[in-house]
Amino acid sequence: KIADLFRKWGLQPAVGNDFIQTFEFNSGVERGEKNTADFSGRANLKMKLDEDYQVVSFSKSGKFQPAPVAFAGFGIQAPAHNDFAGFDSYKDLDVKGKWVVVLANAPTPENRNLKMHSELVLFSGLQHKITVAKKMGAFGLIIIDEKIAPMKFEGAQTESTLPVLKISSKIFNALLDQAKLDQFKDYKSVKSTFDTYDSKMGFKFDSQYLSAEVELKMKKSTGRNVVAVLWPENAKAKKEKAVIIGAHGDHLGYGLDGSSLAAGDLKGKIHYGADDNASGVAGVLELANSYSVETNKLNRPLVFAVWSGEEIGVLGSNHFVKVWKKEGFSKKELSETYLAGLNMDMIGRFTDRIFVQGLGSALEWSSISEQASIKTKMNIATTSD
Repeated sequence: KIADLFRKWGLQPAVGNDFIQTFEFNSGVERGEKNTADFSGRANLKMKLDEDYQVVSFSKSGKFQPAPVAFAGFGIQAPAHNDFAGFDSYKDLDVKGKWVVVLANAPTPENRNLKMHSELVLFSGLQHKITVAKKMGAFGLIIIDEKIAPMKFEGAQTESTLPVLKISSKIFNALLDQAKLDQFKDYKSVKSTFDTYDSKMGFKFDSQYLSAEVELKMKKSTGRNVVAVLWPENAKAKKEKAVIIGAHGDHLGYGLDGSSLAAGDLKGKIHYGADDNASGVAGVLELANSYSVETNKLNRPLVFAVWSGEEIGVLGSNHFVKVWKKEGFSKKELSETYLAGLNMDMIGRFTDRIFVQGLGSALEWSSISEQASIKTKMNIATTSD
C-alpha cells in the first residue's frame, strides 16, 4: 500500500492521525420520475427521454423555466501559447442566460493535424465544456449526439451548477428547419462548417426556447486520499511554506464501484493504468523515497499526495482543499501553508515532449520550466491555462 511505503520511508501523516483521508462522493446515478424537456417557440417539440434526448449525470437537478437557445460550435476554449494561436468556440457570441448547444468531442477535419488535435483534445472533455459554459454565463448546456444512448454515469461535478442534456441530431435538424438559416440546413452542414481548427462564431436560435425538469438520484461511495508530509531536519526550514506534489490514483485496479470510468467489456477487468496515471503515482513515490534520504538538504516541508476520485471530477483534491484548515497539520489557510503545487498526470506518455500546464498561476513557472528544459535536454511545451 502507498501509506505503508510512506510510513516505511519516515514520512508523517499530513491529514488527521493517519495517511488516509476519506470523503463521500457520488459514484453512480439513476434517474427519478421527474425528467422532461420541451422546446417552444419557432419549433415546438415535446421530446421523448431515451429517444430524443438524454439527461447527463453531470447535470444539476431541478425545474428549469424556458430560456433562449444558442449554438457555440464545439464549446471549446483553448488558450494561445508558443506557436498555437488558440481556439475559442464562444468568439463574439453572447450566451448569457441561454442554453448553449455544442458538438461532441473536438474538431477532426479531413486535413487532420496531430499537433492541433492534441492541443484541442485537452479541452474537449465534457467537464471542461461545462466549466467554460458556466464561465460564459450560460443557463445550461446541450450536447448533440447523432443517436441517443442509454444514460450512463459519466461522473458528477463536485457542485453541479448547470443543467446538462444531450439531444439527437434529428431534434437538432428540427430546430434548424424552423430557424431558416441560409447557411445551415441540417446537422451535417453545421458539423462540416465547424469541423475546423479555425475559431468560428456560433449563432443564436431566434425565438427558440427550452424548458426542462431534471431529477437525478446519486449513489454514494467513499473515496480515500493518501497524503503524507516529509519534514526537513532544520528547524527553520520546517517553518517555511510547503510544496505539495500529487497525482491521481484512481483508474487503477478493476474499475468497480466508481473507481474509474471503465465501461462495457473493460468493467470488472484489471486495467493497470500505466497509460493513464500509474506513472504519475510512481513519480510521486519515487520523489518521496528520494527526498526521504536527504531530509538534511530540504529547505521546506514536502507534502506527497495521491488523490482519489479524479476521473469523475477531481473530487479527492477538491475535498482536501475544502477541509484543509480544519484537518491539516498546519491548522492554517491553504495559502498560508503552501508555496506551490505540482501535479503529475500521465507522465509515462512522454515521447518527444512534456506538457507543462498552468504556468499562469505564478510568474516563476515559466523560468523554472525553461531551466528544466535546458538542464534535462527535453522539449517542454507550456500553456498558461
